[in-house]
Amino acid sequence: MTQLDLDLSQSRRDRGLKRAAEHAGDPWMTEAVEDFARFVSARGEATLEAWRYDWLSRGKPSPASHKAYGAVAMSAAKRGLVVNTGRYVKAQSPKTHAHRVPVWKYIDF
Repeated sequence: MTQLDLDLSQSRRDRGLKRAAEHAGDPWMTEAVEDFARFVSARGEATLEAWRYDWLSRGKPSPASHKAYGAVAMSAAKRGLVVNTGRYVKAQSPKTHAHRVPVWKYIDF
């Protein structure tokens, strides 16, 4: 893979996340990003998957597309609320086939 391939791949990822966030809508994204940061802060570290289970268990609405969940973590990171620790754990959801998911850490100022 060349640097050009990597740049193109990241650009496509970012465009896809932006579309998913736009499709979910500003009110949903705003609440979800803030709630994700609160969730990670309360635990010190957490996965997006753990937050998603918590979010849905409290009766919060699902986004129009499941892809918006990834946009939540990326938006929280861009806002400086959380950071990817660089560590990964296996996802628990059977639908994810135990792929690796990042562990996020709250940024305490």
